[in-house]
Amino acid sequence: TKGYYLADVKYVLEPMGEGAVGVNFDVVEGKKLRLTKIDFIGNEALSDSQLEKVMQTKTWGVTSYVSQLWDNSGLYAEPIFYQDLDKIPRLYMDDGYIRVAIGEPHVDVTEDGLTVSVDIVEGPQFLVGTVDILGDESMDREHLFGLVELEPGAVFSRSTLSADVDRLRGYYADRGFFDASVAPITNVDPEKKEISTQFEVKKGELYFVEGIDVNGNMRTADTVVRRQLAIGEGEMYSAQAIALSKQRVQRLGYFEEVEVQAKPTDEPNRVAMSVDVVERPTGSFSFGAGVGSVDGFIVSGSITQENLFGTGRSLSAGVDMGSQNHNYFIRFVEPFIFNSAASLSGTVNSAESEYNDFNEEQTGFSISLG
Repeated sequence: TKGYYLADVKYVLEPMGEGAVGVNFDVVEGKKLRLTKIDFIGNEALSDSQLEKVMQTKTWGVTSYVSQLWDNSGLYAEPIFYQDLDKIPRLYMDDGYIRVAIGEPHVDVTEDGLTVSVDIVEGPQFLVGTVDILGDESMDREHLFGLVELEPGAVFSRSTLSADVDRLRGYYADRGFFDASVAPITNVDPEKKEISTQFEVKKGELYFVEGIDVNGNMRTADTVVRRQLAIGEGEMYSAQAIALSKQRVQRLGYFEEVEVQAKPTDEPNRVAMSVDVVERPTGSFSFGAGVGSVDGFIVSGSITQENLFGTGRSLSAGVDMGSQNHNYFIRFVEPFIFNSAASLSGTVNSAESEYNDFNEEQTGFSISLG
């Protein structure tokens, strides 16, 4: 993987006595060879540049003098190259070439560098034949077909097929069907060069949330987390609500990690929901100093706690002090006043200024409801 493709390794066994031997290795590294060319043979539908774009392995170029420091650019590493070759069939299958065959790489070694040749047999391109959805007599066919992107006559794409399965599965999972499954059944017609697809739906039974546990919140109160959840105990299961709940808890900014999961319980058609969090520090402090034309030496500082005593409330204070001007403020935020979606914030500020003939003091208070 380091580019010493001409390295020669020999070893000598040296008896050590009492049934033991020593192994001495003699290594001649040889010249470090650069990968000068990747030669794809037989590819017509996809260009060399399209194939190389998905590969981690890169040929030697001007930028390789720098990039080789972190990504081995311009070097041939066989394990990485084989991983790259696994990506090429996926690229072809997304363009209808479901029978593409990728040959073994052949390495040509010269004093100037390495050339790697790869044979490709693309095969015919297949289009989408008929598309149908089976297994749910109560379904809204028009709506479900609107979720499917495979269209008859279009170029077949394996990634599109997988995405269609995920969307159909999500449709049922968002409507309480925790165990819903969608299996794609494909039928290849080699003469017409078409692939007909049937999505077989098994929606299962409706599930409801039996309980919700919040774990890992050593400082933050349970209520701070629970009021961000888009689903409650006793409500119908929804995968979308689970995902939305995770996003809301993450947006609080109080946690390094957030994981929201639902698992079946011993009770039929019931799931237990767990919210696992890892808390992070929510306080911050800043300090600064400088010199101004009016105030001379100026000192400023502020302190903020975004999760005051674990309640989700915010408290911040700051000060700017110079020789002639002093400014202070304290701000408090209640994000959910009276357990509603409304927030309340209050700010107290004070300013003192000294002039040649008089001094000025200002004190203010403001409240905002949002």
